[in-house]
Amino acid sequence: MDEIEFRDVNRELKKIGMEDIEALKSKVKGTLLYREIEGYDESRMIWNGMIDNFPSLILECENVDDVIKGFNFARENQIKISIRSGGHNVAGNAIKEKALVMVLSEINSLRVDKEKRIAQVDAGATLGDIDKETQKYGLATPLGLVSDTGVAGLAIRGGIGHLMRQFGLTCDNILSIDLITYEGNLIKVKKNNFPDIFWALRGGSIDIGVIVSFTFKLYPIGPEVLFYFQFFPIEQAKKALSFLRDYIKEAPRELGLLAFYATLPDEDRVPEIIRDKDLFVLYGIYTGSEENHQMILDSFKKVDEPLIDLGGIVTYKEAQKALDEDYPEGMRYYWKSLYLEELSDEIIEVIHNLGTNRPSPLSTLDICFMGGKIQDVNTAATAFNRRDANYMLGFESN
Repeated sequence: MDEIEFRDVNRELKKIGMEDIEALKSKVKGTLLYREIEGYDESRMIWNGMIDNFPSLILECENVDDVIKGFNFARENQIKISIRSGGHNVAGNAIKEKALVMVLSEINSLRVDKEKRIAQVDAGATLGDIDKETQKYGLATPLGLVSDTGVAGLAIRGGIGHLMRQFGLTCDNILSIDLITYEGNLIKVKKNNFPDIFWALRGGSIDIGVIVSFTFKLYPIGPEVLFYFQFFPIEQAKKALSFLRDYIKEAPRELGLLAFYATLPDEDRVPEIIRDKDLFVLYGIYTGSEENHQMILDSFKKVDEPLIDLGGIVTYKEAQKALDEDYPEGMRYYWKSLYLEELSDEIIEVIHNLGTNRPSPLSTLDICFMGGKIQDVNTAATAFNRRDANYMLGFESN
């Protein structure tokens, strides 16, 4: 092989000679892969099995200096790049066709300052990595719902999860970002240093440079929380949604709530009473005082008695991993979502019709309850632009 073909920034094809590829290889400590090199196919595969892209070159970075050198190579040659941190983006943005892909998964260190209640988190860390380290000190920051998700993609897109009604979105809790600029310089971005970039990277999901580290604000959480995982006949869904619409307006902010329409698999691991059945599920955590646990559970009984409740008192880390096995690596995922300000009776009727007529038992319709602290933040403070939304609907084909 004498050269490798790339897509340049103008979307034209461009060939780069192997002498230039070898020169880059000699400068970095990480591994450089292309089609003829063992390990290429494994490295290009990501969580969503539907994504089958073939990047021209993959740089598995070992340190920040590798990222800078890879970024400089791309800029000098005017070729497209993509960044793979956790590789959990459902659209497959981490692996672009005919691009230079820089893999940051080995740049995943975490440093917690329990006195200042902050954590410095490298961009290759997963949500599970963060929870594991911060919970050693009884602390946490708002994150997503599947523990092997990479933090970088989640944080710059907003970050929806259990703690958002209490402490805001993930992006609301970013104190600073270490960023490699287009020129190849490493800068620290924060409120009073590059404020425009700081604004854009919190919820804007835009390509300004390469993020290599975050500093997050932490809060006392756990080690145990009230976890609820209640399963109702799907016929109860409309009644449940009507109740939850009113209840969430007055519910304590320590309550994180997700509801969804689903069909559980016909597998031994699933309790027989809900196995292979169409269901409406209430799922989430309550992080408030233990003396209020029964009050929270009694509130949900106004919907109906569940077929089964798989919740209870669990560690915060366990609650954060509860959905992991429902999103295994390698399946074919296609998702869409939309935000709603209100759940009118008419909208509930539409949601229920969609939820009860899902095209596949592997498809779900999710209703995520937002509000709370999210709406305390000024709309202009970050690039996340749907703080007015009280609900997010997720349509998942899995």
